[in-house]
Parts: sequence; C-alpha cells; structure tokens
Amino acid sequence: MVKYTLAQSPEVILEVSGKDSAKAREKAMDQLMELMDDGSLATDLEEGFSPQQLIEVKDLPAGDRNDDDSITQAVQVLNNLATLKLKVQESRSEALAVRAAQFPGLSSPIPLILGLVTALLLFASVLAHELGHSFVALRQGIGVKSITLFLFGGLASLEKESKTPAEAFWVAIAGPLISLVLFGTVTAINAFIPLSAPFAAILGVLAYVNLALALFNLIPGLPLDGGNILKALVWKITGNPYKGVVFASRAGQIVGWIAIASGLIPLLVSGSFANFWNLLIGLFLLQNAGRSAQSATVQEKFQGLTAADAVTKNSPIVADTTSLRDFADELIISGNNWRKFLVTDAQGLLVGAICASDLNKFPKHYWQEKLVKDLMQPTDTAVLHSNQSLLEAVTTLEQQQKSALPVVQENGVLLGILEKAAVLNLLQQKTQANPA
Repeated sequence: MVKYTLAQSPEVILEVSGKDSAKAREKAMDQLMELMDDGSLATDLEEGFSPQQLIEVKDLPAGDRNDDDSITQAVQVLNNLATLKLKVQESRSEALAVRAAQFPGLSSPIPLILGLVTALLLFASVLAHELGHSFVALRQGIGVKSITLFLFGGLASLEKESKTPAEAFWVAIAGPLISLVLFGTVTAINAFIPLSAPFAAILGVLAYVNLALALFNLIPGLPLDGGNILKALVWKITGNPYKGVVFASRAGQIVGWIAIASGLIPLLVSGSFANFWNLLIGLFLLQNAGRSAQSATVQEKFQGLTAADAVTKNSPIVADTTSLRDFADELIISGNNWRKFLVTDAQGLLVGAICASDLNKFPKHYWQEKLVKDLMQPTDTAVLHSNQSLLEAVTTLEQQQKSALPVVQENGVLLGILEKAAVLNLLQQKTQANPA
C-alpha cells in the first residue's frame, strides 16, 4: 500500500495498492480528480498539475512519528489559516463588489462620510422625538429641566406633571407623532423625488428608524410613551393620577418580563443570542416601571396634605426685639437643641436668622442691652407657602438641597419651619391610620 498527498493540502491522503510507481500515481491522480468533481477538495490544483507532483507519504519509525505528527499538524494549522485568510479576502471582495454595484461611483472616504451623516440624522430623529414632548409641555406651562439621550432612546425630564389627563395624554403622544410625521415625510421624499442610490438608502434607513421609534414607544407600559398614554386613560377613568401610574407601571413590568423571556429562552435552549437585545430592553422596562410604581405609591400618600400640615411644632422662631439675655435664657430653659433661629419683626414677618453661636460675638455683660436684630443675618433662602401642596414643598426641599425651609402664611406671617424628618413622621402616621 502506497500513500500520496498534496503539498498545499497535506490533510488529503490518497491510498493506492502496490508500491510507488507511475501506474500507482496515475491511480492516485484518478482519486484526486474524483475528489475535485465531488467538491471535497478544499484547494484548487495548479494548471498543468501532474502525477509526478504527488508526494509519497512514508511511515516513519515509532521514535520519529511524534515529531512527524507535530510537523504535520503545524502544516495543517498554517494551511487552515491561509485558507481562512483567502475566504475573508473573498468575502470582503464580494462585499465591495456588492457595494460597487449598488452605489457606483462611491470611493473612499465618501462611504465613511455618508455613514457619519446617517448616524447624525438618527441622533436628530431621537432628539426631535423628545423635543415633541418638551414643546407640548412648555405650551402647558411645564418647564423642561433636561433632555437625555441614551442607549434605548431619550428622556425629557419635566419639572412637574400635567394638571389634567388630557394634557398628560398630549404630552405623551407628541413624541410618537413627531416620529410618525418624520417617517411619512422621509418616505414621501424617497418615493417621489429621484435621488442617487446612496441618498435613497440613507433616507430608507431614516424612515425605518423613525417608524420603529414610534411603534416601540407606543408599547403600553411605563416608562415608554405608550405607558404614559395608558396612565392618562386610567387617570381619566378613575380620577386618580396615581392609580394611572401604578396601573401603567404594572403593565410595563409585564411587558418587561415578556421581553426578558423572549431573549432568555432561546439563549438557554439553543445558545442563540438572536434575541439578546430583547433581554436588555426587558431589564430596562422592568427596572424603570418598578421605580415609577414605587414613586406613585409614595406620592399618593401626599395627596390632600399641605406644607402647613407638616410644620414643626415649637419651631425655632425669635422676635427681633428680644434681648440677647432673654434669647440665651430661652435656649437654656427650653432645652431644645436648635442651633439656628428664624427672626421675625413686630408684624411676624421673616426678616433674618440668628445662630446660637453668634452670642459669643458680644461679651455677656452686653447681652441685656443688645437685641437679636443686632446679631441677626439676612436670609435669602426660599420660603414655602402654607397652602402649598406637601409634595411640591418636598420637591422644593430637594431642589434647594435643604433639610428644612421656612413656611409662611398668605399674608407673609412666618408659620414655622418644615423639616424632612417631620414629613416622614406625618406620612408614617397617615399610613398607620390608613393601612390599606
């Protein structure tokens, strides 16, 4: 038995009975032709290839086989790498050929520039979607704090909620409507205006993205626009905005779990990452919908409460005509740990503030003749109004990054201070009184 192989494909072994001879090589050549006809030969033979170019494979002594096997394996690895390189080059050549056929006349760096233009247009589409929400909110007198663009789209951060279900509906639907208008406009331009192939392709991608952006955001679950539309509808039916938020948040969580399942099941069953994007979207929806539900539950507890309801009893207030001696005695007698006091005039209006440590600025023998107004400092802090909703008051506390703020009545008379701790105590009392 004699064996032959090819220099360019050492993995191919041709076996012929007998010893190495011209006749044996002719038989091996016949086997090689059969492999080529079947498509089993990975490489092409050079033109004029003859049986004499076949390489005889000889068995080596046992001691030399390991080294020979290692060499053969190395040759095979190098040959496979060379084959892979050729295939990559062929694929690249085919891709360039397809691009040249579809977009004749394009040469580097024009494709890169067109790709950049496409990316900027897609970015602008998402921004236009969020500007739609912002424009309607501004028309309703609602300020827009910021517009954030991220992996799954964008988010317009509004200062407050709409006052009515109808207004909330129009803020929510504005973004998808803008995306649908852009889709229709771009599609019409592409259909009725003759454009070169590259620009037509860009507009096709732009139309598709705007349609996908609109339809995706119309999914009925928070934090998507469809969830906000659902929230407005439930708000209209129940008359309670917080029930709308909770209902739409639960819907968003259901959609999130469905998306996670559609991405996770193929991954676990077949190892496919085809729906991995669904998994990421589901996690995004699940997390944000849960936050919305928690926020609505807390906000509902504030319903019907005003800043006056949470004013601290015996708030640290002192009249500006009080002597420093009386002020110091009051600190000792009351036993309170207040370190800062609000100062009022004869009409009860807020005129400044004084710290307990300010007493050290005067010797004690002057305390009897010196008044609080001699030491007080003007205050430019924000004030809360007694009839202001407690939720708005707490929002102001957060915006001002304060732990407490003064509360005044409609006539400007100081009522006291509102502290975060007092708000928490009030909410706990309300929860205990109405556990359901």
